[in-house]
Amino acid sequence: VTTGFGGVTTTSLYNNAGTSVYNVTVRPGFTLNASSVSIDGTRGTGSGRNSGTYSIYGTMNVSDTLFATTDNGSYPCNITIYNGGLINAKLLKSSSSGAARHTLSIQNGGRLNITGAAGFYLFSNTNNVYDFQPGSTVEYSGTLNQTIEAGVPYYDNLTLSGSGNKTPNGDLNIRGNWTRAFPALFDPANKAVFFNGVNGNQVVKVTGA
Repeated sequence: VTTGFGGVTTTSLYNNAGTSVYNVTVRPGFTLNASSVSIDGTRGTGSGRNSGTYSIYGTMNVSDTLFATTDNGSYPCNITIYNGGLINAKLLKSSSSGAARHTLSIQNGGRLNITGAAGFYLFSNTNNVYDFQPGSTVEYSGTLNQTIEAGVPYYDNLTLSGSGNKTPNGDLNIRGNWTRAFPALFDPANKAVFFNGVNGNQVVKVTGA
């Protein structure tokens, strides 16, 4: 299924129906293609109390922005990637949320793949929950330099692929495995990477070199 209004910067999937709950499920084996995706209005700041949940068991391709934020004071917003689920997104706008909170959850076997340079744009922990469960994966796969967001509490599995330099904007906490796929390069920029081993044995590897 493809949604869109003719421009890649247009939000093509969102809830704008006032005080309502809006749930979208992408089932295993299905693909949803969208330009930009939000829950609370077109940019995470809709009027009223637009809420809901995206449940991703299949694949969601977001060619521009995934708005992982809400200004709701009540009625939370949630995006959950389940086992076998995948979101490919150019960038995530994750600015501060209202008291209702926005939750981005990646379950065991789920994967978030970020393809754009900005990564987590306008990142904030204010009323935003980043729940990266054991066995989850976040991948930075752009064919250009990318910023690795260090503000999340931790990554489980972190994969660096594509090409260009992948540079953290702070110290990184890794609970699972670290994979760098050549020709992507890691530029630590004088930041530390902590492998805390919470999830047992950790693997650090470079592939394709």
